[in-house]
Amino acid sequence: MSRTRPWRDGVHAALDWLFPPRCAACDEPLSPGQRWLCAACAPGLTPAPPARDPTAGFLYGGPLAAVLRRYKYGGRLDLARPLGHWLAPLLPAHAAWVPVPSSRAALRRRGFDPLRLL
Repeated sequence: MSRTRPWRDGVHAALDWLFPPRCAACDEPLSPGQRWLCAACAPGLTPAPPARDPTAGFLYGGPLAAVLRRYKYGGRLDLARPLGHWLAPLLPAHAAWVPVPSSRAALRRRGFDPLRLL
């Protein structure tokens, strides 16, 4: 329980009871202790092969692809923070995000810029 804001833990517990957290990839309910991927989806994340200058932490496919599609095209803005927290440690200290600009049509369709939220 948080010492600075004890009410926060109660609010989070009530929200989890009213709106049980679901897997970001398959939408199944999460078990206690699971953050954003269920036990079935988490092992499906395939680490990228080691490289001298890594450009990706994981291969695109499986649960990762499902999460990114839900975020970018399904309007799941709630996934921005967990994705950012999860991806940030995968970057080497000297690396930086290099955004690929979205087209105006894509921005209109989505209503948000996915990379800017990360």
